[in-house]
This record gives sequence, structure tokens and C-alpha cells, in this order.
Amino acid sequence: MSMPEDPDSPDRRRKYSLTSPPQVSQTAKDQADVLLHPVRENEIPELAGIYMKAYKGMEEYGEASTDQALLYLQRLNRFCSKGIFKTMVNGRTAGFIVCDPHWYEPGQRKVLEIHELVVDPDYQGYGLGSLLMRFAYSMGRKYGRSVVSLWAGEGNNRAIGWYTRKYGFKPDRKHGVWIHFQTRIEPWKNQ
Repeated sequence: MSMPEDPDSPDRRRKYSLTSPPQVSQTAKDQADVLLHPVRENEIPELAGIYMKAYKGMEEYGEASTDQALLYLQRLNRFCSKGIFKTMVNGRTAGFIVCDPHWYEPGQRKVLEIHELVVDPDYQGYGLGSLLMRFAYSMGRKYGRSVVSLWAGEGNNRAIGWYTRKYGFKPDRKHGVWIHFQTRIEPWKNQ
């Protein structure tokens, strides 16, 4: 999969084909058509349902109800309207990201903050989390950010392991049950 270089380009709807090399037998996941595009306000209720499904078993880190998840995501959309994108697999919404390229961290310049990165459990294994993370990095680069940061619940070991092993996130502080992580965004090679 390749990423669009400019996340704010006029045509932000992109199609990605997840295909394996010919020598490997292809599964339905490998052959899926994946789209990444901005979220419209009327699509947020669908994201609230995915949010609740993804937080099942980790309710202490999510919202208490779908209505509260909807209000939370609507609030994020008001503040991060240029940074809320969803993935679609074969025409169905499968995940989303909410990120803010204008976030300030204490004692630092602006960073790209990831507020939510959610993949529907039914669509895990399609590479959607990596696609969304690469998109966030691309957005960070576009806005001249050198750091991406996020919070994760201390018991969300699967996500924490993914952030730290795959993307090099390092914990830098803790607040209650929440751990804050940061990592560097490497510049584009041609910069």
C-alpha cells in the first residue's frame, strides 16, 4: 500500500489494494479493496458504534454508552475536523483515526496528537491500523511536526505493544490509568 503524500489534497479519497506477491496464496483479506477518506459529520454515528465494539472488554478506557461515544466523537470532530478519517474495506467502514496536527505538548512545539485510532475487531488483520498510522505520520510531516504523541490505557497491552514495538513510541508520563507516549516523525526522504 502506498500513502497519499498530501493528506489535505483536494482528492483525499484513496483506494488501496491489499495484494500479496503472486507466489503466496491470497485470502479475502489480501484481496480487499481499502479506501481511506475524510469523515463527514453525518458519518460519526456509525463510528460511535465501531468505537464501542472496539472498546469491548476495555470499557474502563472508553465511553460508557454509544450515545456518550457519539458526543465524544462529535466534540473531537469540532476540534479536529481536518484530522478525522475512516477506512473502508469492500464498501464497509472498518476503522478510523482522529488526529490533531496543531496540538501543544507541555514544553514542546506543536506535535501531531492521535486522539483515537480504532479498528473494528472484525477487520483486524487487514493492515488498517498501520495504514491509519502511516497516514497520521504523513499529516504530521505535511504540517512540519517532528513528534507524534498519544495516550493509551495502562491495561491496553495489545495497543501499547503495537505502538512501542512497531512504531518506537516511548512512554514519557502517566496520569491515572493513562500513559502518554511519543515518537519522532522522520522527515520525508526528499526534504
